[in-house]
Amino acid sequence: MVVKVPDGVTTGPLSVNINNQKTIGPSFTVVDKPVIQTVTPLSGPKGAQMTISGSLFSKELDENQVYINNILIPLTSANETELKLTVPGGTGSGVIRVVVNDQVSNGPQFKDQNLGITAMTPDNGLTGTSVTIRGTGFSTTASENKVYFNGVSALVKTATENSLVLEAPLGLSTGNVKVVVGGQEALAPQLFKRAGVMTLAGGPNSNTFAGYMSAIATDQQGNIYVTDTNNKQVKKITPSGAVSILQVNGADAVFVKPYGIVIDKQNTMYVSDQGTNQVIKITSAGQRSVHTSGFAPGHMSIDDAGNLYVNINGFAAGVNKVNPTGNYSKLNGTGWVTTRTVVDALGNFYYPDQNAISGNGLMRRGADGITMNAWIGFSEAGYADGIGSAARFQGISSIVLFGGNTMYATDNFNYALREIDVATRKVSTIFKANNRGYIDGSLVESRFGALADMAVDKNGNIYILDPDNKAIRKVFLK
Repeated sequence: MVVKVPDGVTTGPLSVNINNQKTIGPSFTVVDKPVIQTVTPLSGPKGAQMTISGSLFSKELDENQVYINNILIPLTSANETELKLTVPGGTGSGVIRVVVNDQVSNGPQFKDQNLGITAMTPDNGLTGTSVTIRGTGFSTTASENKVYFNGVSALVKTATENSLVLEAPLGLSTGNVKVVVGGQEALAPQLFKRAGVMTLAGGPNSNTFAGYMSAIATDQQGNIYVTDTNNKQVKKITPSGAVSILQVNGADAVFVKPYGIVIDKQNTMYVSDQGTNQVIKITSAGQRSVHTSGFAPGHMSIDDAGNLYVNINGFAAGVNKVNPTGNYSKLNGTGWVTTRTVVDALGNFYYPDQNAISGNGLMRRGADGITMNAWIGFSEAGYADGIGSAARFQGISSIVLFGGNTMYATDNFNYALREIDVATRKVSTIFKANNRGYIDGSLVESRFGALADMAVDKNGNIYILDPDNKAIRKVFLK
């Protein structure tokens, strides 16, 4: 019997009824359409090797079909995330279509021509980043190759038939990369992202900051504030990188040992001063007062209602929740004072732990009071992306929320910045270095001495304290 799967079917067992005799068969699994993520190259001549990356492909070669301009192309290999084929030539230009078990997905246009781009490295960076484009059909005369980054022209420095080397241009923004040669145009298989790392202030040879900076925060205007602990000051850094000492009533604000810092939506600042066992409140008008006192405060976070969550200085000493009037109550919390916590809009409390799970994971105490010990990561140190406790970290020093569902974590001893989808608990890597150092540039090239505290502004730019390099580093992701 041959039947067509009906609309609305769900995964479950098959059954056959003949003359009121029912037989149960194996389960039929409903799968979604295949997902096409990237196709490389998007243009090229006969013999070009095409790779289609995505998901929900079949590992069985004959269960996948790929069409270019409605012409079926034989596959050379297949697995669940990648299909490979050889461009036969003569297909003409048209849509790439992938069919897996009768489920159809349309991809981008393919151009049947000599010019094509197979790879671009890196695929992110800032102005001046050296970029290599590989493919076919380039001119060996550099000036005859026109390259555009999201419409902005870039000067080609060296050229061969299969490779172009150039620098990301001034005015760079995230978008397509296009190469034009002799009237033909080719697009890179992925966008070039304006992403990378630059030093906003300080540096290894600078005396702007002392050798130890502990915390960082940003206000509603995009200014950055840092507790310059060894200088007993809070420093203000404008978006352009100008540094000054925080002012209170027209004079430099003085502290004994400033440590943690947070700023609320009204630009009211709170600074934990371990030297006086006080949390200092400074209004946007510059008025200073003692918000609470009586314990040694460390790093802090703040919720939407204005409650502070203040680490108590001491191993496994917990957290004090300080209400807007300055009264506080004890909570279980991070086992180590040098890690920043975060509270989401629903009142769920997240914190790196260096007690129960050794700082290599995140704990979550829900607004209902239920604690999930291995919400992200586990006690075993390592490096792995994955879901929940399958992910591995090596020393989480800070976490921040952006946009409600995105969490960033500084993975200090992996020299990495990690992204967490709060809803799915999926961990991915934004960048990771093999060793420490001090390099600005693309996400691949950048190096840090240490990834300590972190803040994110309303535009999604991330600021990381790099105390080993006495620097504030700005991370662009778009």
